[in-house]
Amino acid sequence: MIKKILKGLAIFVGVVILLLFIIPFAFKGKITKIAKAQINNSVNAEVDFQDLSISLFRSFPDVSVDLQNLSVVNKAPFTGDTLAAIGHTYVDVSLTSLMGDTPKVNSIKLSDVFVNVKVNKDSIANYDIALPSTEEKEVTTEESAPFSLAIQEYSFENINITYVDIVANMSAKVVNFNHNGSGDLSQNKVDLDTHTTAEAITFMMDDVAYLKDLKLNYDAIVGVDYANDLKLTFKDNIAQINDLNLVFDGAFTMLEEAYDLDFTFKSEKSAFKSLLSLVPNAYTADFKDVQTKGALDFSGNVKGQYSETTIPTLDIVLKTDNATVKYPDLPNGIENINIDAHITNTTGVMDDVVVEIKNFGFKIAKDVFAANALVTQPISNPTVKATVKGQVNLGNLKNAYPIPPLDYDLKGIVKANISTAFDMNAIEKEQYNKIASKGDISLQGVTVGSEFTPKPIFIKKAGLVFNTKNVTLQETAITTGESDVQLKGNIDNIYGYAFSNATLKGKVAATSTVFKVSDFYEADTTAVVTTTDTIKSEQFKIPENIDVTATVNAKKIMYDDIVLTNFAGTAVIKDQKMTFNNAGANVFQGAIAINGFVDTKPAITAYDFVMNLKQVDIASAFNGMGMLQKIAPIIGAFSGRFDTDLDIKGDLGTDFMPDLSKLTGDAFANLQVDKVDASKNKFLSLAESKMSFLDFDKTDLEDLKTKVTFENSKVNVAPFTLKFKGIPVTVGGTHGFDNTMNYDLKFDLPAKYLGKEAASIVSKLSGSDQENLTVPLDVKVGGTVTNPSVLPGMKDAVASLAQKAIDNQKEKAKEKVTSEAKKKLNDLLGIKKEESTDSTKTEASSTDKVKEAGKKLLNGLFGK
Repeated sequence: MIKKILKGLAIFVGVVILLLFIIPFAFKGKITKIAKAQINNSVNAEVDFQDLSISLFRSFPDVSVDLQNLSVVNKAPFTGDTLAAIGHTYVDVSLTSLMGDTPKVNSIKLSDVFVNVKVNKDSIANYDIALPSTEEKEVTTEESAPFSLAIQEYSFENINITYVDIVANMSAKVVNFNHNGSGDLSQNKVDLDTHTTAEAITFMMDDVAYLKDLKLNYDAIVGVDYANDLKLTFKDNIAQINDLNLVFDGAFTMLEEAYDLDFTFKSEKSAFKSLLSLVPNAYTADFKDVQTKGALDFSGNVKGQYSETTIPTLDIVLKTDNATVKYPDLPNGIENINIDAHITNTTGVMDDVVVEIKNFGFKIAKDVFAANALVTQPISNPTVKATVKGQVNLGNLKNAYPIPPLDYDLKGIVKANISTAFDMNAIEKEQYNKIASKGDISLQGVTVGSEFTPKPIFIKKAGLVFNTKNVTLQETAITTGESDVQLKGNIDNIYGYAFSNATLKGKVAATSTVFKVSDFYEADTTAVVTTTDTIKSEQFKIPENIDVTATVNAKKIMYDDIVLTNFAGTAVIKDQKMTFNNAGANVFQGAIAINGFVDTKPAITAYDFVMNLKQVDIASAFNGMGMLQKIAPIIGAFSGRFDTDLDIKGDLGTDFMPDLSKLTGDAFANLQVDKVDASKNKFLSLAESKMSFLDFDKTDLEDLKTKVTFENSKVNVAPFTLKFKGIPVTVGGTHGFDNTMNYDLKFDLPAKYLGKEAASIVSKLSGSDQENLTVPLDVKVGGTVTNPSVLPGMKDAVASLAQKAIDNQKEKAKEKVTSEAKKKLNDLLGIKKEESTDSTKTEASSTDKVKEAGKKLLNGLFGK
């Protein structure tokens, strides 16, 4: 009996164990399908996961759920961007606790998480994926039974976050963030034991790195009290940020419409070296060997409520006196480092925050630098008072501070002696009488890199003199690559441009000996863009909010293979557009006048120019202008000069050269051709071989006028007439920027040039007819510039000649019959050809003879 019971019990246990294996797998597919459908129906994103593992056996008597490779992929306007990817989401729940009011979660774990947060230019965030509800539900106040989760421990492992906000020009990055905590969260009060680390934290705003690769290690006992409002109390804790140790004491309470803050913090076991470790690029691999002196006071009190209308009171201090630093691999040190900064607020009103830098200074070698500043009313009317005085030799700086590797030699001297006092209301209203500013900044022999130029900029000398209304730009000389520029003039509203995004205005005189355009952008290897492919590379853009008028004089400007000399004109930079007015120069042994603009504001830079070229050498222009080689490939065989009025518009490629696929406009050209070398053009040489009467060297092109238009990647040539050895020919048609050709040549050709095809017909013509009789010859030109086809319509021309020959013979036969009939009639009438010097007598005699003959004829007819 007992044996049977044990056997039955064994079978029962076996079945239960088997069910614990089978049930999750039996319903796994259905559960997964339902879960995916429900999630995707509630969000504006594509949510998917690779596997959902549910086990009653793995942690029996608990239930374990493992969600693997969860991904959230955005829809428009962030189509295809991955908002989040989570490798594992693991939850372990007590099975028996699910029957009660407080489910017991043994552990929650998220690992291998990658989050990519974006805010686009329209202030749309990619994390806003919740679909709006289409149903209006009645709000009820029915009380429900309290529900809580008895979480015992949780962990987040390898969390990686990137954040980019285009509108705020702000970005952040967190690499390998880890956090875990343990404690019974089913209790109203619990001490949570937490451990937090991060491999690297970076924060940038307005292209300035405020935090760079900070390492974080934070261990804390946090008292959690959510009997009423959630309250977190800092207990035993220490935060290590790079080499800085901070200790917090106090509490944080989450109220219904505000946060209540009441805590203090201070640096512990820290010195100036600890502060230095927070400075970007200072926290190097050999930081432990850096020699420093100086104490550090970094502490603060924060007390009060943070809400939409209030902030806590603040009293934050950062101070160090006469500190020094010396890096082991650098020859110089930095001495007399003084920082005395305070952030205070005694009222809880945001506009009452005061930021004061009482003293900031340092000394490198013999260079001494000092500054102070006071900022008040940051919300209603930011008001600034500041002074800066000192000198920095950049060569000494790089020998004292670990500057990242550069592709140029950092050097030069910067001097400043400025005092200023202004408020934003005065700047925005241009009330210069309320702006107190004086002093100067000078640079000498300074080499710096620039995002706008492929090569470093060398500032030989530069000076800015500050006054109440504007800044005077004293004679400034800079070079980059092969280019040199000298500037002087006045700049207005520099404070508004720097602090409130207002427009920078000015009038500047610019001169140059050599100005090479490619020195101011990253050039492509392709000289001319001829395809319709989308321009993917980022183009050079003129900065926003600049309104500057410049008079420009340059001895030489080099633009690709085009060399302009003695350039003079006015350039207006406004709304990211550069407009040239009444500009002129010498080019290709002739002259050019230029009016038009380049507009960098659109996504693809546009241009619109009207140019007049006079007495330009054809060969020089053809060899120097890639555009001309596409517009008029045939003139590469010409020698001489030309004038043209050119009106063109289109787009520029990333290399700042015209995209010919977008070119529109027209040109009227007048060519004075001295010589044509057919061997330089395949069409011309093929035409000479196909039509033996052609000799382009004897072509009359001394005053050739033609009009062309540009559209849809084609050049359209209006019909024009020229002469080959006195033979008129009308030319018209099109060719594409892909080198395809489609032209018609219409000759009025003397019969003698038709060749052997018409020899038998021509031989029957008289000598004068062979010279004077002409027939139309149509010639079709096709193929490409490099592989042309020339098809003379000889068959039609010979047929036309044959018809003309027949018509000519008929006319001659008719003339012969008429002549013979006239002769017989004269004989019948007895009219003889007589020579007489008196025409009147001759006519009278002839008339009398006709009358007499008529009488005889009538008498004969009537028998008289």
